Amino acid sequence: MNRAIRFSLAAVALMLGACDQGAPPSGPSGTTGTATQAPPSLIDRAMVFAKDATKTITEQATGATADQVRALADSAGIRGTALAEATTAQAQELIDQAKSFIAKDRPDLAAGVMDKLRLVKAALPESLGAEIDRLDAMLKGLAKQQPTASAAATPPASR
Repeated sequence: MNRAIRFSLAAVALMLGACDQGAPPSGPSGTTGTATQAPPSLIDRAMVFAKDATKTITEQATGATADQVRALADSAGIRGTALAEATTAQAQELIDQAKSFIAKDRPDLAAGVMDKLRLVKAALPESLGAEIDRLDAMLKGLAKQQPTASAAATPPASR
């Protein structure tokens, strides 16, 4: 792109320099005059050339910008995919922990893990969301089976 700018500026300078070297046109009587349909002067041609060069450079810059935007979008897509995969892997680890805590009859620890899973459930694939729902139901069932700590600590009152 810099080459095109340098080339266009050099061409404009050459054309403008050539304007100063020519003799002014002379009319039929030898006086300076203008024709009704005079060919475009070097300055006019230089201006047209400069406008075309500017248009070309702008189009090239726009094309480069579009390529950069596409590259950034592709990069963001790749990062997003990697992040989604990492989130899914971490969620699977948490699901395995929750299963382990439920199997060991530790609803208190399973509840903490399930809280984390509920936070990310919407961002996970449906299969993991269904697994989280299933574990949630198991945890609620387990909690209903557990006697409360206060009931276990106090002996029944006798009359």
